[in-house]
Amino acid sequence: LPEASDAGIRSIEHLWQYWYATSREEARLRRAVAAVPIAGGEYGGWYAKMHDAEYAAARSTDRRKAAEVLDRLAGNGTFVTPTLVQHRVADTPARVRVDDPRARYLPTAYAEIMKAQLQQIYLRGRTPRQNVERRELFERRTDLVPELADAGVPLLAGTDTGTPSLVPGFALHEELELMVRAGLSTAQALRAATLEPARYLGVEDEQGTIAPGKAAD
Repeated sequence: LPEASDAGIRSIEHLWQYWYATSREEARLRRAVAAVPIAGGEYGGWYAKMHDAEYAAARSTDRRKAAEVLDRLAGNGTFVTPTLVQHRVADTPARVRVDDPRARYLPTAYAEIMKAQLQQIYLRGRTPRQNVERRELFERRTDLVPELADAGVPLLAGTDTGTPSLVPGFALHEELELMVRAGLSTAQALRAATLEPARYLGVEDEQGTIAPGKAAD
């Protein structure tokens, strides 16, 4: 993560990567991740195999390393898109409503694919122990969002359209709610969906805030 930021990558999506770079056991955990096989057509299996390493990374944070990573992200101007709404599905899939009435706004085939993904990627093979650990991970991800903001890391509001139960439009509103629940002010959450995307795209002179001469969008 910090090397990607130093190299000039403009944005980091999701919060999967952060804890490896801040762990006291980084070298060992990176070897464990590298050893996880990626087989064709077996995305769900690969996803499940990553859990133990991520959980160990989250629970072995070195505060000095964490502060350095945050400083580098902020100093490089690397945007982070937390996608808490996506992590909520991935970490607590049993809470997803398979009969969500909002699915009526989606093409039927798209809604059916999301149901299949929920079973094949997020629910299959999940053990009771992993369910408990993943709930803890979601709480840790939630706590990470205000830490990023307090360090000056610019945040973007994103959802990961295609994840089960994330209906476009509704999902963005849910993301803003989760950002506020995590500890951001309502103004910070709104900026993550307005001004910060405009800054990221380099169009802040034309969009992103309400001001004379800007597009009334």
